[in-house]
Amino acid sequence: MNVHSASSERLFIFVTFVSRSSIPPAVCDNRSVLTFFHCLFMQGSKSLLIAAALGFCFALWVSLTGAEALCVSSGCEIFAGFTFFGFSLWTWACAYFALVFVLALMTQGVFLQILTAIALTLEVALLCVMIFVAPCVNCLIVGAGVFATFYLTYREKLVSIFKILAVIWCFLFFANAAGVLKEQVPPYVIAGNPESSVSVYFSPSCSACETLILTMGQNPDIAWLPVTEYAEDRFFVERLKTRLVKGETFYDAYRALKADAASWDETPFTLSALFTRVRLWQNEAHLAISGVKVLPHTELAGVPKQWLPESAKPANFIDGILRGGASCVKGQGRDCP
Repeated sequence: MNVHSASSERLFIFVTFVSRSSIPPAVCDNRSVLTFFHCLFMQGSKSLLIAAALGFCFALWVSLTGAEALCVSSGCEIFAGFTFFGFSLWTWACAYFALVFVLALMTQGVFLQILTAIALTLEVALLCVMIFVAPCVNCLIVGAGVFATFYLTYREKLVSIFKILAVIWCFLFFANAAGVLKEQVPPYVIAGNPESSVSVYFSPSCSACETLILTMGQNPDIAWLPVTEYAEDRFFVERLKTRLVKGETFYDAYRALKADAASWDETPFTLSALFTRVRLWQNEAHLAISGVKVLPHTELAGVPKQWLPESAKPANFIDGILRGGASCVKGQGRDCP
């Protein structure tokens, strides 16, 4: 009978642990390990414990693997090697979430409030740095975990100063998230090879751009990216895109439109025209952020061949770049070709 009662009591403890329902004080007096940790769990905030556990697991995963599958933004590579007092951001994140979990179990409210407030303040500082450097997806995910632990700690007693801190964090977080989305949309290449080592930004109303296009426009290995200076430039780009869709080459379509200016008058408003305008804004924003004031603007990747002493000088500067030269992929060491 005693054995049966003991088994029933263990079953009751297990069921109540799984269901996370409250435990009678008599059961909490039991000295079994299962009951002890269950009582601790019931004393703390379940949501806070779950948030801390998930944050710890993610930070540990990034620390051990690098989480390259989620590293879709340039900031991930930059902040991967960042250290603070000799420890990586992910090590600090693991320590933070583990400490939050322990303090939540022990119901140490004051220490928990101080810890989460300091962590969110540091997170705000990191978000400010990312805005001026580059957004980091993994950092944003960890930051969301930090904010969750802060909110779950203060949700019933959020004073004005911490409300302001939370609002600032939200603004910076969504600003960085928008930066991540912007990075995922490539510049608008209207013609040529999008993967080319040479990208040329041009405007239809730029005479120097016209000279360059008439000289190098037949080369399919150059990426041509349009920008607009005047309203009629948008109409030109829309007409140019229509001709390219029909199968004309960039060089022929450009020459034909330049020869017949009346053919690229104002185009009717369509969703396609609206989409083109948005893509043009993207190219213009890229030049504005880069501080470019002159067109045509050429961006190069690698070193042109004619800059290397052992290479023969090519026919012209652009061909020297397109035929290859020297370039190093970041992270591959000093012995790249």
